[in-house]
Amino acid sequence: MSEKVFISHCVKDKKFVDKFNDYLRLATDLQVSNIFCSSFEETGIKTGKTFVQYIRDSLLDSKIVIAIITNNYCNSQFCLSELGAAWGVGIPVFPVIITPLNYSDLEGVLYGTQGIKIDDEKKLQNIMQEIAEEIGNPIKVANITRKTDNFLEELPNYLKLIPDEKKYDQKYVETIQNELKSYKIEYDEISDKNELLEAQIEELKKCKNKDDVNEVLLESLNTEEKLEVIVDNCKEKLLSFSSIIQYLIFKYIKTSDAFVTFKDLQYRDDIVRELKDAEDNDYVYSDEDNNYFLNTKDRKIKNCIDKIELHKEELASFNDAEIEALEDKYDVTMNFSNKKFWETILKVNLPCFGV
Repeated sequence: MSEKVFISHCVKDKKFVDKFNDYLRLATDLQVSNIFCSSFEETGIKTGKTFVQYIRDSLLDSKIVIAIITNNYCNSQFCLSELGAAWGVGIPVFPVIITPLNYSDLEGVLYGTQGIKIDDEKKLQNIMQEIAEEIGNPIKVANITRKTDNFLEELPNYLKLIPDEKKYDQKYVETIQNELKSYKIEYDEISDKNELLEAQIEELKKCKNKDDVNEVLLESLNTEEKLEVIVDNCKEKLLSFSSIIQYLIFKYIKTSDAFVTFKDLQYRDDIVRELKDAEDNDYVYSDEDNNYFLNTKDRKIKNCIDKIELHKEELASFNDAEIEALEDKYDVTMNFSNKKFWETILKVNLPCFGV
């Protein structure tokens, strides 16, 4: 972000804002290039630029926003949206309230934001000092005092340059107030999320393998998101196998003893074909009685079982309230030993062998 000051104002107030810009530059020793003011010829929108996009880019490129709060400003939806955007991205805002508005009007338009009245000499000097320090341009207090005195001496004449318009109604104020509150809430949520992400990054730096990474990531998720990660990781392993191998893996997870007998396979030619293909890949082996057993020493089978066992432990670590909420939603016991869990949650169609 640059050291620019963004002057948020209503275009109808241009003549007054020009005078304020002169005072700002003289009091804080700012260069013209350090100020963005859309209606000021030297610092405004460049030829050929889209108005709204240029305002947005200039706002994001600024370190401070000074809002010249007049009746015209409060009646401008664009001005208030511009101010809300500054608040939403966390840029410091200095509202300057112009007569006949008062602090009570500021509370309606800028909920929870400190402001100053244009004719408050002490506060005006303080805000100039703060702006100078904020942009890294400290200035002598005597200079600010002198320039402020000169500005306030001419202020009655400058105020006559502001077109007098009807004050905004209360309903409009409430609408804008609610919008600005929502910006603030959104900004706070983003800030909290960034803090969590920064902490998560530090934990990820300590990870030694993929499982460690997954564990860190799971800690930052809500219940539904955790379950989704568990399901996706398990399905990634399971879906590379045929239905009978998925069944044998399920049976191993449930009983640590995975096999199908010759009796189970009667009239199931489709399953027998799957088993023979699986045997060619060393996923199963058979005995002389044509019973088939899961080969847990096969690397691919072992990796799948290890992954499911890991997630079985993670699911078991959910607290009672999380488990109850999930079981109410899916109407199934949250347990890898439950066949309905595999079919409903993991979406795996297991053959029926009287399990």
